[in-house]
Amino acid sequence: MEGRLKQTIRHPKMEVLVDFNGLGLDRVNEWENITDYVLDISGSKEKAGEAVGGVTSDIVTFATDNKGNVFSNNNVNSPFYQKVKSNVDFVLKTGFKGEELKIYAAGIITKFAPSWNDKKYNVSAEDYFYKLKNTDAPKTAYQDISLDELVNLLLDEAGIPSQINRIIPKTEFNFNYFKFEEPTCFDALKKLMEISVGQAYFEGLNFVFETKLALDYELDL
Repeated sequence: MEGRLKQTIRHPKMEVLVDFNGLGLDRVNEWENITDYVLDISGSKEKAGEAVGGVTSDIVTFATDNKGNVFSNNNVNSPFYQKVKSNVDFVLKTGFKGEELKIYAAGIITKFAPSWNDKKYNVSAEDYFYKLKNTDAPKTAYQDISLDELVNLLLDEAGIPSQINRIIPKTEFNFNYFKFEEPTCFDALKKLMEISVGQAYFEGLNFVFETKLALDYELDL
């Protein structure tokens, strides 16, 4: 593993939950628990943007055991019968023995891919930036709008779950006129990060936007 996700190997307990039934984050503890089938977890970070600002996505891959065809949609005896599909939410919980597990990563499963002999499924997942990458940027022209309002607008447009806590600082960036020229909400957010010399990322159930231009920014000495 690389980057922040590398820390997961320090946690002796993990759970992988998948929202096969579309229950939403409010009912995350009722999601399907596929932990017993997970053979391996790997993760990496994908940076998009300039050196002075950008967006960092977490990419997660699970190797799952499919010896009993549990992830095969034609197996009527599987607890996940006809539920295995892409574009469903997942969470990775981590912690230590005797402690309550906490959500460490969350996002969208983008692919369930069987191995050549169907004994394993490789599951690809990404944090909620996946939603922004697959949503067209608004074409509306805005007047008298602030940077934090624009960031929130993009998150709303992409349908980021309301349970995601948005940590977005106030800045003195205000635009008399603004119109997104980028094709997707992700590209538009990346442009805003470059303009504000900022960084955006998801951490657990938090969306975090950091910039040295924040009104409450404190320089590390």
